[in-house]
Amino acid sequence: MTESKSKVVATAVIGTGHFATAVVTQAESIAQLSVPVVVDIDVEAAQLAFARAGVDAAEMVICESRAAALAAMAQQKRVILPAADLLMDLPVDVVVESTGVPEAGARHALAAIAHGKHVVMVSKETDAVVGPILAQRARAAGVVYTPTAGDQHGLLIELVEWARRWGLDVLCGGKARDAEFVYDGDARAVVCGRQAIALTADDWRWLQPIPPDSAAEFVAGR
Repeated sequence: MTESKSKVVATAVIGTGHFATAVVTQAESIAQLSVPVVVDIDVEAAQLAFARAGVDAAEMVICESRAAALAAMAQQKRVILPAADLLMDLPVDVVVESTGVPEAGARHALAAIAHGKHVVMVSKETDAVVGPILAQRARAAGVVYTPTAGDQHGLLIELVEWARRWGLDVLCGGKARDAEFVYDGDARAVVCGRQAIALTADDWRWLQPIPPDSAAEFVAGR
């Protein structure tokens, strides 16, 4: 993937959640990146992703066949597909898998690799289960399989690498949701956005800092 700087990388996105929609919208500001194809079983979600990127509705075409998709791409239209199997023969360089469904992610990645396309795996669920297998398949096929920087598993890898560069021994790793959880001690509740969940006194106890010399007791209790 180190071709001429003048090459525009044609990218297809499967699944249009927050992350993939950001790929679609940001591509409009990157001269060397285009997203001509979006795949989602919910075509309205795909339309919304393109709309948020500033694409006029008249420039979007929902295609039910490979032939229709090729014809639309030849006219420089933005293609929306309801099924990923319609994508694999289309002229795109990279497939961004972002369904968040491990089984679907594995199928999509394997199909993309078999068709000579690079794969960027946003779906951490797939990467956690079969990522090494997909990477091996990609190497054998002469394409790239990679997690993505900026999302949960990519950020965790970057953090581990940063710690090791500083000479630190990494003992464990974890993640937090992209939503913010606030522990309200006065209300004895956990708040996320506009939702609050009341905690019992026993629940709240386990959210408190572990008292000195009580680690063994708390670990056993948890």
